[in-house]
Amino acid sequence: MWEFHFGPGAKRGYPGACMSERFSSQGFNLARLFVAGFEGPRVPDEVAALIRQGLGGVILFSRNLPDLDSSLDLMEALFSLAEGRPLVISLDQEGGRVQRLGAPLIQLPAMGQLARLGDLSLCRDAGRQLGAELTALGFHHNLAPVLDVDSNPDNPVIGDRAFSGDPSTVIRFGLAFAEGLQDGGVANCVKHFPGHGDTHIDSHHDLPVLTHGMERLEAIELAPFRAATSAARLPDAILTAHVVVQALDPLLPASLSKATYSLLRQGMGYEGLVLTDDLEMAAVAKDPGVVEAACQALCAGADGALICHRPQLIEQAMACLQDGLERGQVDAKALAASVERWDRLAARVQAGRRRPERETLFALLRGKERKNLEARLQGHIS
Repeated sequence: MWEFHFGPGAKRGYPGACMSERFSSQGFNLARLFVAGFEGPRVPDEVAALIRQGLGGVILFSRNLPDLDSSLDLMEALFSLAEGRPLVISLDQEGGRVQRLGAPLIQLPAMGQLARLGDLSLCRDAGRQLGAELTALGFHHNLAPVLDVDSNPDNPVIGDRAFSGDPSTVIRFGLAFAEGLQDGGVANCVKHFPGHGDTHIDSHHDLPVLTHGMERLEAIELAPFRAATSAARLPDAILTAHVVVQALDPLLPASLSKATYSLLRQGMGYEGLVLTDDLEMAAVAKDPGVVEAACQALCAGADGALICHRPQLIEQAMACLQDGLERGQVDAKALAASVERWDRLAARVQAGRRRPERETLFALLRGKERKNLEARLQGHIS
């Protein structure tokens, strides 16, 4: 495994136009390979600079979205900064305990609770309504649904975020919800490949390890992802987990391992966008470190590296990759293919969209479909 080291240029940094030119010297822009998160409801200067360089995406959290008016203002600012560039704006709005946007956006139950209602059409309609509201607000991409199988009652991070402990139920309801999001106009992202459901450690805090053999993995953990990658309507993106799956790679987390991306590309035939989970999670931030993890993941086969708190680390990772390219230690064709996948997704989700659609959003929030859906959910849950 090649270790990434900063050369002299990377340590100095390349401000302004020099930086942009340096990071575009291979015929593509390295900034396209990253997704940035940041603090607060305003775009920091360093993120604005990355967007102007061609940043692949931004991801927003509750800390960025305190209320509807502030959220609309932030989306307007991001659209203005992008100025037609292929910037993909994302969030995690799963339902239940993982919802970055509060009311008046629709508040869905946890997916485990939704699946227990046993109504596939309701699940699909919930995804459609959520997708439509997110789209009108200006989002392009929702990092949902979870396709992990809830097979470990002691799992501290998945639990009712999963649709079920039964793989066939996860497949039926997970794919229905994913299709609903697409019908509503927002791209989906199934996660956490190759499976985070049977861990007893939260990868936000440490590195989980799965010791199951391939027969068990195929029957449980991998089954929903195989179904998603062979479905008539493919997922728009797949997000990889910071979990060591020993049957695939006994040493590296799945998010950093070539075996993971080979399984997705060659083993499952998936040609869409593949993202890492947040690289500032302790599972990889402690070792090998955020910048090295980003470089390892992108060279292993990821198309996008999520750095969700400290956007300044993105410039360090770009410099690291550039040095590797100049030494011939990084595959430029593979990175160019990743940029093309970003461009395809951006073109699809941005088609005809220039700004948040305030009137459409408020109509959706007050509309008959929203009221009917909430009544159906309430009738089932109560």
